[in-house]
Amino acid sequence: RKLINMYYGTSSLVKNKNEYKKLPKSTLNIPHDIITKLFSNLENFEKNNEFPTSKNSIAMLVKTIVTNPIYLPITVNHFTQMSFSQYANTLRIEHSVRALKKDKVYRKYTLKAIAAEFGFNNTESFSKAFYRETGIKPSFFMKNLEKSNV
Repeated sequence: RKLINMYYGTSSLVKNKNEYKKLPKSTLNIPHDIITKLFSNLENFEKNNEFPTSKNSIAMLVKTIVTNPIYLPITVNHFTQMSFSQYANTLRIEHSVRALKKDKVYRKYTLKAIAAEFGFNNTESFSKAFYRETGIKPSFFMKNLEKSNV
């Protein structure tokens, strides 16, 4: 299931954008105008592929979008059922899958170089996140891409 979703890029927070409008006002204890602003800024975060660097932490994003540091993780957690780091890693893996499929140059990189390119501090964390999201190891994914000449 996850592997299929990876090919279609379906794990963004923004896809849940209108869900907050259905919530009773007291559900998150965050004003709706702030949630609207958060979604708008997170949509830009996703569209502009700002998530690939490992430096994109909650603190950095809070500064960028000028919000209360408590609102961001609460919002991300509520609408994705993921922590902020899981959310960012999911976006990084989706981005890496798209890039590996689209650009054959990435397939010539070592796993260490790919991990660094997509914001992971080491190969092990990249491989674990990749497997968790896709159900396959990144090396296997890359070999299959080469075989199919995508």
